[in-house]
Amino acid sequence: MKNSKLFITAAVIFVLDRVSKFLILKSKILYYPVLEKYLSISSVSNTGAAFSTFQGQQDLLILISSLAILFFVWYFAKHPIPVLEQLGWGLLLGGAFGNLFDRVVYNCVIDFVNIECLKFPVFNVADVAITVGTILVCYYCFFIEGRKDA
Repeated sequence: MKNSKLFITAAVIFVLDRVSKFLILKSKILYYPVLEKYLSISSVSNTGAAFSTFQGQQDLLILISSLAILFFVWYFAKHPIPVLEQLGWGLLLGGAFGNLFDRVVYNCVIDFVNIECLKFPVFNVADVAITVGTILVCYYCFFIEGRKDA
């Protein structure tokens, strides 16, 4: 199978995201300090996208996410890419699918990791995967693929 590491990575991220959110929802913890004033579990519902943009636009976000996921799955099923790029796209797809699942099932995204000392928005495993995946894909494009073109 072309890009098997991509699809395995996406599946692993999706499972990790689902398990973490299941545990948060099952425990019904609204706030739990892990490291006082630095890190806490703070269960919140986000009806928007990154940094709470597009609040209340679930139908639009579901449509955009679904189309993007379908396009990339179709594309990567036909076009082989290098391993590092596979890992990056796998993280992105797994995270996107995890948050899409939340939007469809809960009509919001479940966020729970709160880095209190940075006053950063609360996030989840899928968000971390999307961020790290984006960094890996950009790194590959600019520093590895870009060197080939130079």
